[in-house]
Amino acid sequence: MERSIFISYAHIDNQPLTGTDEGWITRFKDALEKILDMRLGSKSNVWRDDKLRGNDVFDEEIIERLAESDVLVPVLSPRYLKSDWCTKEISEFCARAQERGGLSVGNKARVFKIFKSRLESQAPLPEVTRGLLGYEFFTMKEGAPLELDPAYGLEYAQQFNQKVAVLAFHISELLKSLDPEPGPESPVATTASGATASGGANAVAATPTAAAQTSTGKPVVYLAECGYDCKPLRERLEAELAHMGYSVLPDQRLPNDEADYVAAVAQMLERADLSIHLVGEHFGAVPDGPTTKSVAVHQNDQAALRSQTSGMPRLIWMPEKLKSPQALQQTFIDELRTDREVRRGADLVTGDFEVLRATMHALLKKIEDARRAPEPVPSSGPAQAGSGDAPLVYVVFDERDREATLPLRKGLKAAGFEVTTPQADGEATQVRQANQSKLAHCDAVLIYYGAGDEFWKRAVRTEMRKLAGYRLDKPPPPVLTYLALPDTSDKSDMAEDEPNVIDGRHALEPADLKRLVEALRQACEAAEPAVA
Repeated sequence: MERSIFISYAHIDNQPLTGTDEGWITRFKDALEKILDMRLGSKSNVWRDDKLRGNDVFDEEIIERLAESDVLVPVLSPRYLKSDWCTKEISEFCARAQERGGLSVGNKARVFKIFKSRLESQAPLPEVTRGLLGYEFFTMKEGAPLELDPAYGLEYAQQFNQKVAVLAFHISELLKSLDPEPGPESPVATTASGATASGGANAVAATPTAAAQTSTGKPVVYLAECGYDCKPLRERLEAELAHMGYSVLPDQRLPNDEADYVAAVAQMLERADLSIHLVGEHFGAVPDGPTTKSVAVHQNDQAALRSQTSGMPRLIWMPEKLKSPQALQQTFIDELRTDREVRRGADLVTGDFEVLRATMHALLKKIEDARRAPEPVPSSGPAQAGSGDAPLVYVVFDERDREATLPLRKGLKAAGFEVTTPQADGEATQVRQANQSKLAHCDAVLIYYGAGDEFWKRAVRTEMRKLAGYRLDKPPPPVLTYLALPDTSDKSDMAEDEPNVIDGRHALEPADLKRLVEALRQACEAAEPAVA
């Protein structure tokens, strides 16, 4: 069955920079067509309507082409977003695609967005396409966006060709999924309106639980956003992972607001089996919010938290002897090198790209091997089971609260409980297995909610929902929450509305400890018949 691609672009974006150059869109179309020929193993024919201008009527021929097209590639630019013709093309394609089975195939969208330049907003685009990722065909030079155009030099020509190759691979994979049997030619239709025309990167903006549910069954990789100097390496890793069948996150555009950004990252990391962070000279984008943290710092913070609560392995890469002219980035680099909390759960790798690739594949193999032959949970040991009749309480806390929980833990021991705490040191896989073992064997869980923020709390609760899976031979243990300082509105709401919460938002008093001990005893006693 013949499959077609429709390239939508603005006419002004095909104007050559010099009289001897080809237009950018012409070069883009030619390169895409040639690489698609190789990827598909058949000739890809390009329909190019170069006579249309922005004041032409949106005629039946265009509507017909859009209706017949399987993929839309809009080349986004400031002019594209100002053009009624262009926005009509993308809206018409989306409407026709919905009539022909939907705008997505699996978790991949039929729209492959090309960013020819940096855009402040995508508001003129149909809402269904705004959250899709895309392919950046520009770089930043001295704070300004510069298109990947051979007119700017050989380096830009090479990057242009590399990006087209990645795009062609992703399009070919989508077309093959539409038509798994080898078919005839796959034409590529291009329209040049006075407007004109349009990824990996075209993943559908999925619900929090949808995108990670892939048919491959392979680990899901969170490939963190990074500064501009590391983006080429990130794109190479993304293409390699996709080619090998791994799902790569983020799979949708992340919010610009800081609070929403952090929440979205935390949510995605809950679906990930491994996170990879590339660190270079540039600090990167800073979401709109009260802090000056870049997206790279935010993602590292959330991944470290996820690693603490679940043992998710991480990989942080930076060039050897890396230095940054930007003070904030240099601080981040220094913290990654010296602060174990900042790089919690991570292997820190310094070296060239091949060292990075080798380490990444070794980590993925370890995860896959563990899935195929999961290690049995130890059935005994000082941290896994109580001795005699003493109930074992697993006190879960943010690592910053370890010292603050000491009086509480001593009080529990004096009251006849055995106490175990999260393992903090060691290789990520060992930490994860040790903490899962504690959950598998304890008689009760006490969550100490102190210095941890709401994202820490959410990560812990996610782990609590997995309790049944860790305890195949007995029911989940009772879970209590102890609220400690600092005071927050979230803790006030919990104290007001949620069961099994002990409010200790003040100095630990004997009466508080007595209430906690009694609550734990009652919870353990209530669970005893079910355990027996």
